[in-house]
Amino acid sequence: MLSCLSLLRHTHVRVASHGDYHRTACGLSVIDESGLFAETPDEATCDKCRHSTEAGRRRAGRNAALSADPKSIVARLFDEVLNTKGWHATIDDLIAEGGRVVVLYRVDGSDAFGLVEQAGTNHQNNQSVILHIAGGRIVRARPIVDDFDLWAGI
Repeated sequence: MLSCLSLLRHTHVRVASHGDYHRTACGLSVIDESGLFAETPDEATCDKCRHSTEAGRRRAGRNAALSADPKSIVARLFDEVLNTKGWHATIDDLIAEGGRVVVLYRVDGSDAFGLVEQAGTNHQNNQSVILHIAGGRIVRARPIVDDFDLWAGI
């Protein structure tokens, strides 16, 4: 619990303003009082404000490094987001030019719902996708359908 006295004892980092109200990095919404806000984030005495701005700087640095390398963004997507229990994607090839990355990958998994094969069976499937990267984010995904692979089972 934060008391009014602890609010006044510390200087905070201002992150947004709306009229007379100012939001701090630690989540407070206050009316501007002289001496309540630090000139720079490093000068703030509120531990939560300092921690919040330091974490933001680390994320910004990591995102800047990733935005310089679209292949890293795609690899991170596969490692941290797409690979789940019962579904694993292995990247076979990454080809990048500018903000476009072509990903050739293999999916190994169990089809719990019977969408691809009989429910509960394991399957392996080769897939490809073109990803468009802008500002360190994937902004568009265009899957490439391999019609010949689909016909192989006929």
